[in-house]
Amino acid sequence: MNSLIVQLNHKQTFHIPEGTYLAELDSVHTKQRQGIPYVRFVFRIFIPGLDPSVHAKAASEMPLQYGPESFLFKYLHWWFGEEELRSFGNQLDLQSLKGRKADVVLTHFKQEGYSQPYVNVNKVGPPGSMSGKTEEHEIADWLKEHNPKPEVDPFEQCNRTPKIVPLNAIGNHDQDQVAEAAFG
Repeated sequence: MNSLIVQLNHKQTFHIPEGTYLAELDSVHTKQRQGIPYVRFVFRIFIPGLDPSVHAKAASEMPLQYGPESFLFKYLHWWFGEEELRSFGNQLDLQSLKGRKADVVLTHFKQEGYSQPYVNVNKVGPPGSMSGKTEEHEIADWLKEHNPKPEVDPFEQCNRTPKIVPLNAIGNHDQDQVAEAAFG
């Protein structure tokens, strides 16, 4: 008999520090905004020192229009490059990209009425393509600042050793509750 196992105890958060990370495309959604179709790419972000049961996520959203001046055109060119895009042929099923890895640059946008900033995938590139590093101390400082148990080292809480990341979960959750659950 084949088994079908579902992970029941993972948490997700969109409460992530700015920086450059390795990520994996988790989902692709479409929606209408003022009569214009949009596509939303949601990435699982791999944060050094974060408990693996916590799925850190960030998203990019853009009009679902493809042409030389469109953001989607630029976005896919950043991620795959001209040659790989040509290898897809005349059509690309965006759903088929789920599971693909990328380097992503995350930026924050403050929004009125929200306690946490919106975390945006500002740029995407092939894994290993971004120059520089996400520094270990910057991640550690961010974890300490957002740590509900300051007497406990955040990396010890996560039972993980901090690592330098080489630059080579969507839901209706309250950001503070998810962060507390992730580190609590």
